Amino acid sequence: MLDSGISRFLSHNDIGSGLYVQGFPHPCHVNDRFLRSLSHSLPMFLTLAWIYAVAMTTRAIVQEKEARLAQMMMMMGLKETVHRIAWFLSSLVPFLVSSSLLLLVLKFGKVLTNSDGVLLFIFLATFSMATVAQSLLLSTFFSQASLSSACAGIIYFLLYLPYSVSMVWQDQLTFSIRATLVRTLIVKNDDNQLNKHDLKDKVHITT
Repeated sequence: MLDSGISRFLSHNDIGSGLYVQGFPHPCHVNDRFLRSLSHSLPMFLTLAWIYAVAMTTRAIVQEKEARLAQMMMMMGLKETVHRIAWFLSSLVPFLVSSSLLLLVLKFGKVLTNSDGVLLFIFLATFSMATVAQSLLLSTFFSQASLSSACAGIIYFLLYLPYSVSMVWQDQLTFSIRATLVRTLIVKNDDNQLNKHDLKDKVHITT
């Protein structure tokens, strides 16, 4: 305002200040209701989508143990560590294939447009590895293949229930509780972070 006063005094002319009011430039706000709903549903979708794969993976491992094939291979010199790693890798491949297909749907279907594709694949791959590791753990408690497949599917689904409880009490849960080893809680927390950042305009999550 000082420069305007000096100009009017020197020119002896009352000239308007020429001030214009306009909005600050900012990208348009997008209220993606589908993405907000997906943040609560994605862990459930992953649980239901892989419940059959978990049951069949556990059944195949127990069936080999039931037929004494693992003991026979160990008698021939195969180490148990190598045997477990082989089962882990062979079981992980189908999960990674389904994770890749899910990644294509999320990215090219314009669901998570602002999230980094590499980070999403790492997120799904770690969840796949945790699921396969859980199948290997459950196989050690059973000696009958048919019983193991049914119990593995039930236990896999029951481990989803803490996620439903955490949704109600998420504001009261401490970090130590949220950082639990229950993978559904981990997926829930990570998925919420992905969706929260993806909802921000022009904000990209990078590795």
